[in-house]
Amino acid sequence: REARAQAAAAQAAQAEAEHSRQVAERERDRAEALNSFVLGLFSAQLPNRPRDELPTTAELLDAGVAWARDPASGEPALRAQMLSAIANVFHTRARPDEADELIAEAIVLARQDQALAPTILVQALRRQASFAMSRGDFALADAALAEAVPVQETIEAGAPAGPDLLGLRRTRAMALASRQDYAGALALFEAIHRDVSGRDDLPAGVAERAGSDLAIIYSSVGRYADALPFSDAAVAAAEARGARDIRLGIGYSNNGRLRTYLGDHDGARARLDAALAVFD
Repeated sequence: REARAQAAAAQAAQAEAEHSRQVAERERDRAEALNSFVLGLFSAQLPNRPRDELPTTAELLDAGVAWARDPASGEPALRAQMLSAIANVFHTRARPDEADELIAEAIVLARQDQALAPTILVQALRRQASFAMSRGDFALADAALAEAVPVQETIEAGAPAGPDLLGLRRTRAMALASRQDYAGALALFEAIHRDVSGRDDLPAGVAERAGSDLAIIYSSVGRYADALPFSDAAVAAAEARGARDIRLGIGYSNNGRLRTYLGDHDGARARLDAALAVFD
């Protein structure tokens, strides 16, 4: 029995070493391919252009897209990463059609290398969701995030949910709420709150935001008594930080609205007065 256990441990160690070797090899190949691409941009002579004139931004983007679409340029994950980055540039430059086309291509490529480069797929799906939400296509955003979440769960397997996974789940909950799927959104927000409660290994504000999200979603479905404790906690946390910003004012205002619904008119007036003092 001991010999079998030792053999299994040796096999596991060998598999882990092989996986690490493959990852290192792929990272080296990726760096070499990118280096070759960048050097090629500046060494290639453009027609009708002085040799000392650098390429324009548009030329760089066009060259990057052409390179990423060429299977000979390298592994699918590397090409997906390039397309995803360029899609993000187009999105920030208010060119949504090009951004949507490129991010869709990036996702197709990233899926081909999902086993060895899952983070690239998650990044592309997150960007597709962001693009979609910015134009109100919450169905596409939800579909992208529904695919991204289990991939990120696999990446973080065996550890408590980290900021990346929590962020994906929160964004998906927001997409569901925007589609008026309040039951689905509520289930996710409650799960997030359970995941962050009592933890001290997360960035500041994560637990507070999870409580605020619950207050908002409970209020949206008319569960005002359930919402109030989370709203109170969020306001108290902001006050403890010494915050005097618009977020605190909104917190006071939302809290006052909840108290109005619950018939606590004196408490509501005090919260709304506090909100006015912040906004003045």
